[in-house]
Amino acid sequence: VLLSLAAENDELFGDYYSALILLNVVGIILLAILTAFQIWRLIGQFRSQVLGSRLTLRFVSTFAVLALIPLAVVYYFAVQFLSRGVDSWFDVQIEQALDDALLLGRSSLASIKLDIVEQLRQDAQRIEDTSSTFEVIRLLDQLRESGNFDEMSLHTMSGKILASSSSNPVSLVPDVPDE
Repeated sequence: VLLSLAAENDELFGDYYSALILLNVVGIILLAILTAFQIWRLIGQFRSQVLGSRLTLRFVSTFAVLALIPLAVVYYFAVQFLSRGVDSWFDVQIEQALDDALLLGRSSLASIKLDIVEQLRQDAQRIEDTSSTFEVIRLLDQLRESGNFDEMSLHTMSGKILASSSSNPVSLVPDVPDE
């Protein structure tokens, strides 16, 4: 019952974790003291040759062996499982995962770039259909805001600026595009 409650509410378990560890340590120490006392008492009875002490010693020895053999087997398999099992749980090819993430990022950027280029081609067609300079500037402002761009400018093939729009009012001359 306590294990299921701890699995459902890990915050509650975390709050009492130190107390539970302390309680377990105290319990183990108490059991070790009681066991040592009983063994010491049995050895004293055996040395004093109390009636039935030899039979009690045989029973205790038999029960100890019968308890320790399965305990040792379970311990061995638990250690083997944890040493081999946990390593295989986290056997992830980190380099492959990073390469896949990089490929996914590049693919996403390429897709976004293609979408923006297609949108800009449509915007270029709208600008081409505009007749007056003021309409071009107004249209650039609208396109920049709708595309959520910081800056948009219209250049000639030689690189001369025909019109520009910027979200920064201090910027008088737009940045030259890289490509």
